[in-house]
Amino acid sequence: METLFTTDFVEIHHKADYLLIVWKKYANDADYQACISMQLELATQHHIYKMVVDTRKFRGTSIESRTFTNDAFNELANKRERHILTGLVTGDDVTGHFSMDKILQNSIEEEKYYKRFTSVSEAEEWIQTAEVV
Repeated sequence: METLFTTDFVEIHHKADYLLIVWKKYANDADYQACISMQLELATQHHIYKMVVDTRKFRGTSIESRTFTNDAFNELANKRERHILTGLVTGDDVTGHFSMDKILQNSIEEEKYYKRFTSVSEAEEWIQTAEVV
């Protein structure tokens, strides 16, 4: 595992053929959007089409940041002609769940590209054998 990016609120690691993103605490909109941009930049640089995102400590975003997330992921998918397959590890925080639900709700064909898990190990096991559409 190689750490590619780290801040007070997020870590991004490169593992085999996927990125592991670990949210450590709340990030304001500017920091959140910068992190999403960094995830997509790193995915492009490393030719990554799979991610595991640990959102157990994720605490929500604004409507603008949710829109930004969908627009950024969809723009990259259009450029690369493939979506990023994502295993989401969710926790018990209601605010974080609400924001994730809103991001996914507005995502193109969400169930094709996202799957939820309760542990990182479950998500990593799935992502290693999952096929990118």
